[in-house]
Amino acid sequence: MAITKEKPADLGLRWIFQSYWGFDRAPSTTDFEAYGKALLICANADGDLAPQERDFAVGLIAGMHGPDELVEELKSYPGTDDLAKVLSRAKGAKESAGCLVYDTIRVCTADGVLADAERRKIEEMADLLDVSRDSVQELIAIYKQERDLVDRRFRVCYPDPQHRPF
Repeated sequence: MAITKEKPADLGLRWIFQSYWGFDRAPSTTDFEAYGKALLICANADGDLAPQERDFAVGLIAGMHGPDELVEELKSYPGTDDLAKVLSRAKGAKESAGCLVYDTIRVCTADGVLADAERRKIEEMADLLDVSRDSVQELIAIYKQERDLVDRRFRVCYPDPQHRPF
């Protein structure tokens, strides 16, 4: 389909997944649900689903143009379901395993800390999805490097944060 004929929401959805993960199409509703819930289950592994973690997960799913009903559900989802059962409902979980592990690291650190219990839950998820522990460590390192680069970009673009235009 030509870009000029796509609805803006469909264009944005396709662009996000192509740009960030190289996907040709967006996930199914079932895959979106498993992804979003897995993020919160892991973030709640330490018994403290921090508001920043929930906000990041909900914002991520909304930013990826996830279903409106799911976004609303995740706003109050307790993150206490069985991770293996949630992941088993997603057809694309294994194919997107590295992406899910990476996004889970981002969600779990949104409060400034990757708690030991969260790290263990991420490793459990990685085991369920056949992602090696070395890959988990590499994804944590990549996340830290990217965070440093974002901070650096902010400092260069806005040397005086008090004068950001928005």
